[in-house]
Amino acid sequence: MSSLLGPVARLPVLRTFRQTVFFSSITTLFDKYLVSSRKVAKNKLKERGFPSNISTTASGFDLKDLQLLKVNFQPTPFKSDILPNVDDHQVQAFLTDLHEIIKNLHSDEGMEEAEIDMLVYNLLVQIVGLHRYPLRVRTHPRCRLYIASECYMTAKPEFVINRKNISMIVIEVCVFNWLWRSAEILACANEKMLHTAHQTGVILDQIIFAVRVVSTCFTFYKTIIPNGYWKELDYGLPQKESIIIKRWPEGVRPTSGLDIVESNGRQNVLEAFFKIRKHLLQ
Repeated sequence: MSSLLGPVARLPVLRTFRQTVFFSSITTLFDKYLVSSRKVAKNKLKERGFPSNISTTASGFDLKDLQLLKVNFQPTPFKSDILPNVDDHQVQAFLTDLHEIIKNLHSDEGMEEAEIDMLVYNLLVQIVGLHRYPLRVRTHPRCRLYIASECYMTAKPEFVINRKNISMIVIEVCVFNWLWRSAEILACANEKMLHTAHQTGVILDQIIFAVRVVSTCFTFYKTIIPNGYWKELDYGLPQKESIIIKRWPEGVRPTSGLDIVESNGRQNVLEAFFKIRKHLLQ
């Protein structure tokens, strides 16, 4: 337990009264800390007989990294594998509100990334109500993945909502490098595990719901990361434990997700978000 909490205690602390340089100083200090920590992690992996060539950025994640970290994606035709089994009759009442947000969505073929971000943010906050206490939507939080007790990589998902040992992250991904979603899932789960362990002294299994957004198409993921996985990752790389990330709907192309421009797609997306919200609040 003390080893797993070590990364929290080792984070650098900066005190300054120069407000104009405060944020840039923290960023520079953290970048230097990350480079140093990553080097220590690589040395530990080599000394303990593990490969040390894991990508150091979420955007650089590839199949080799998934194999080393024992992460597998599993498509499923059953949305019940991803979504909690909760009935919610409020969904229909919000369809009109959602229609107001997206009715002009395809009027401009060159829709900017900022417009997609605002669309998703409005969906999470105004429609689904994920920014109401005790829930809170965090935008672009820095999430850290620790390997061999050292900070190895950081990731910044678009949005994160945490509650106890359950998290939901929303990822807007580049079509040409979709594997980085696994890095963001791991980093988000690692960050939440450390936070919970620091508060309670207990390492809990982490339940992660993830949503991939490509243009107006949504794909849902779910994984449960056992506490044994973190214990193995704290020493080096996982040997016995592994992770399966289930995906719904099961198509692999970005356009195979649920398109909120279409009526059925909108309803399925809303139902999914409301069910996940119910689960977060349990």
